[in-house]
Amino acid sequence: MRTKGERPRVRAWTLGTGILLVVIGFCFLLLPLLGTLVAGIVAGALLLAGGIAQLADAVTERGGGWGWSVALGVFTAVAGLFLLFDPVAAMIGVTALLAGYLIVSGSIRVVLAAAWSPVPGWGWMLFNGVVALLLGLFVLSGWPRTGFWTIGVFLGVDALLSGFSRVARSLAAQEPADRMIPTARP
Repeated sequence: MRTKGERPRVRAWTLGTGILLVVIGFCFLLLPLLGTLVAGIVAGALLLAGGIAQLADAVTERGGGWGWSVALGVFTAVAGLFLLFDPVAAMIGVTALLAGYLIVSGSIRVVLAAAWSPVPGWGWMLFNGVVALLLGLFVLSGWPRTGFWTIGVFLGVDALLSGFSRVARSLAAQEPADRMIPTARP
């Protein structure tokens, strides 16, 4: 059963996290190189930890495919070390992959939208495809320079939009606590 104070606490938490995400988003957008570096370092640390865990698992298991497990652990750990020791070069490479992905996925969406043109909503797929394609071409046209800021900007826009949506959702939930109807939970 919900208590009278549960909804306001949830609303306050959602509002607080939304505001925090908006601030983080603005920081990423104001300092995109720093955001790109932080993303590279965090990804490197996670890959290094994952590689070490994979190696530990391979050493303790010694089952079928042991050599492949060791190879995967070494590859993952080396990728993590590469990101940690040279996050800028790694992010430039990731940016090229991201641009390629956006170009290919955008092109496929445009073709699918054309094939689905009689279906309601096909225009949204076309719009999505054209935006992805143009974004990919834009990122690729400035590569490798775009590698210094693209990841930071994309993370900033994502955090900003996520934060704004949380703030909007929190502010839309203006139902007073004393008017809440208690509900039983199964």
